[in-house]
Amino acid sequence: MRSLLVPIFFGLILMGCQSDELEPVIADEASLPDLTVIGEDFEFVYRFNYEANVNKGTLLNLSTEFQLPPNYLTLRRDDDLLTFFSIANGKFSALQLGSRGETPVYLPDFYTISEERSVTWGTASSEQLFLAYYSPRGTKNLSVRIRDIATTAESDLVIAFNIDAAYDPIYLANRLLVPYLASDGNYKLSIINTDEEIVQQQLDLGSGVASVIIEESGNLAIISRSIDNDYKLAVYDLKTVQLLETMRFNVNRFFEPGPVNAILQAGRLYYTHYYAQPAAVPFGPAIYDFTGGGNTIFDMPAIEKSVSEELSQKIRLTFVKFLPVSKLFAVGYFEDRQETEVRGGILLITEEGELTEKITFPFAPSFIMERD
Repeated sequence: MRSLLVPIFFGLILMGCQSDELEPVIADEASLPDLTVIGEDFEFVYRFNYEANVNKGTLLNLSTEFQLPPNYLTLRRDDDLLTFFSIANGKFSALQLGSRGETPVYLPDFYTISEERSVTWGTASSEQLFLAYYSPRGTKNLSVRIRDIATTAESDLVIAFNIDAAYDPIYLANRLLVPYLASDGNYKLSIINTDEEIVQQQLDLGSGVASVIIEESGNLAIISRSIDNDYKLAVYDLKTVQLLETMRFNVNRFFEPGPVNAILQAGRLYYTHYYAQPAAVPFGPAIYDFTGGGNTIFDMPAIEKSVSEELSQKIRLTFVKFLPVSKLFAVGYFEDRQETEVRGGILLITEEGELTEKITFPFAPSFIMERD
């Protein structure tokens, strides 16, 4: 395992400017991909961009540079575009920033909270903002508002009445996927064509818990669980919603409803395994091989123990993310310290379960992406 260190004394460096080049210390020739990492300490939100070809990283304080509050609501990604949603004084705002760029797009006060609606989630593309809401407030009648960023024109689409639960959306290639649990007990998925601003199709996925994944090729994959814990995988063309293939499989785990933190690539499902609690760690990487390799759950407790012993400090995991280009799992963590100083990092783990890199930061990472 090699270690890539982002200096923890960066605060002294940032006094002079808000964006700085950092030269990480790495034992051998760099083999990391280009990465963007978002993270927080108690006061600020940071973006760290690593450039593999020069083995350097640039740290940007998004709070001081772009006034992004550390308690922002959520971060959404559309390809290279990152959108941070926040709320203040009863109004929603958003900050859009390319993963490489330093020129922000501010979308201040684009929605005012009222007694008429109750907003449940937001997401965005470079051209449109999307808000899901219940209306009237107090009901479970689900609709989606589409707002043109350039013109501020708005339209509303009714999704369903009296639903039981709404789940997070997925936006990809002018399609907005809106998963929810209907009042009849069935899981359903509304697919919105955002170019035409219409509900293109509603899929009834049945009563088994339905999870939504985007395949490597951009197809839509649905995993549904039956009563006897068998699973069905159905793959659809995202644009036409034509069913392309189905298969059944069995894996001893529970996939949550709605979007799943997983990637389906070359017949393998790279996903987050949740450990039954109490356990040494809450989750870790896992792979299900549809070509016959079965289910592999990595020994994350052993990896966590090894890193904690190396640091002489207990670590707490923050996320698991598979990086499809480099074929590595990224596991975020922060050190469980009594001091006010925040230290965190990313563990990069191979498909064979080997910890190959450890990147350390002066913040707790909450998001990572590969850059093309």
